[in-house]
Amino acid sequence: MAIRKLYAFHNADTNVDQSLFLAGRGMGKKIYAPVLVYFIQADEGNILFDAGCDPEIIQDAQKAWGDAAKYLSISMKPEGDIRQYLKALNLTLDDVHFIVLSHLHIDHAGAIRFFPNAEIIVQRDEYRYAYHPSVYALSNYRKLDFDYPNLRWKLIDGDYHLFPGITMVLSQGHSPGTQALVVDLPQTGTVILAGDAVPLKKNLDNLILPGLVWDADLAIKSIQRLKVIAEERKGIVFPGHDGEVFKGMEKPPKFYA
Repeated sequence: MAIRKLYAFHNADTNVDQSLFLAGRGMGKKIYAPVLVYFIQADEGNILFDAGCDPEIIQDAQKAWGDAAKYLSISMKPEGDIRQYLKALNLTLDDVHFIVLSHLHIDHAGAIRFFPNAEIIVQRDEYRYAYHPSVYALSNYRKLDFDYPNLRWKLIDGDYHLFPGITMVLSQGHSPGTQALVVDLPQTGTVILAGDAVPLKKNLDNLILPGLVWDADLAIKSIQRLKVIAEERKGIVFPGHDGEVFKGMEKPPKFYA
C-alpha cells in the first residue's frame, strides 16, 4: 500500500498586497499569488487537499464573492475548475474519496459541494468558526461553500493520521483550525502542503509572521513546527500562495511520485 502520485492543480489567480502574507512588509506592493489544489492518488483512497475557489467566479467573481473579489483581485479560467483537471486524468468526482481542507476560507473550500460522496476532513474548531466568524473575518468565509446537508464531514481535533503516508498536522494561527498535510512519497520523499500556515517561502525561511492571522503567536509557532518537520525529514515545503515557488513546480500531466 502506498502513495502513488501528487498533482498540483492551478486553480485560480490573485494579485494581493504583499503585506497580506508578510506582516508590515511591502505595503502597497502587489504580488502574484496562485491558488493551488493538490490531488493525491493512493492505494487506500484518492485525496484532494483543499477545494479551491467556487467556479462561479469564472463568470462573475464580484457576484460570487462580493467585495472579497476586488480585495483579492481573484480570477479563474475554465481550465482551473477542479472537475476539468479530474476529467483530464480520466477520473470522475466519485474517484475523490477524501477531501482534506486546510481551512474553510473562500479560496480553499469553494468546490466541496461537488463531492457529496467524499469524506471531508477538517478541524472541529475551523468548522465551528466558519459558521460564526469574528466580524473582521466575515469576508473570509462564505456559507454557500460549505453549508450543505448532504456532505460527509469528519471533524478532527489536532494531528490526525489518515493512513500510511498521509498525516494532517494542526497549524493554527491563520485561522482557528488551519492544518497542513504531510505526504510521504516513495521517490520524492516527504512533501509538506503548508496551506496558508506558510503562504510564502519567505515566511518559512525568515520566520516572518503572515499579515492575515487569527492568532499571531500561534501562527509563528505553526511556521516553526512545520519548519522542524521539514528539516527532520529532509522534506519539501510547498507554501500556500507563493508565485515564485509555483513557477518551479511540476504541472499536470506531470506529477510528484
